[in-house]
Amino acid sequence: KLSGAFALLSILVAIVGVIGALNVARVRSEADVITSSAREAGRLAQIQVDMLKQTAAEKDYLLSGDQRMRELHASLGQRITLKLDAEIRKALQSGDSKRAQALEQVKVKSQGYNTTFDEAAALYEAKRTVEAINLSMNESEVRADQMVGGLGQLIRENDAQLDLSTQTPMLTVIAIRWVLLAIFFAL
Repeated sequence: KLSGAFALLSILVAIVGVIGALNVARVRSEADVITSSAREAGRLAQIQVDMLKQTAAEKDYLLSGDQRMRELHASLGQRITLKLDAEIRKALQSGDSKRAQALEQVKVKSQGYNTTFDEAAALYEAKRTVEAINLSMNESEVRADQMVGGLGQLIRENDAQLDLSTQTPMLTVIAIRWVLLAIFFAL
């Protein structure tokens, strides 16, 4: 009986080992997802910072008329577009078409914001300052909020993927069950 119990215990330990080995691959793939999500969150946060800098450059231009602020606004807009294009490519390469579509929507919002700024800047240069400021405060500000908010939603989704507390420690639960079962049979 003792030899049989030890044999059964050995078999159960071997089963736990096999299950553990299978789950290591799953844990590794989940770790890769978490790592890539963290990197993406950092890149998206940098794009969001550039968007906020761009909206600040808009206000600075309309308040001061400094052409450097308009040039800064344009260069930030180009940089944002390039970064969004790179993120869209990465999402498509990884097969995440939903993420690519969401990034494409942010890009469209960014382009709409830039178009509105160009209209406001044209009004400002035509000495229609009040109209330029009204356009900036009403339409441009709304578009900027949509652009930054859309990217903020993607960042929050990444944060949800990074939340390790939602990850179920399945391997531990399975191992504990098998060990308790092995002890029961051994007794």
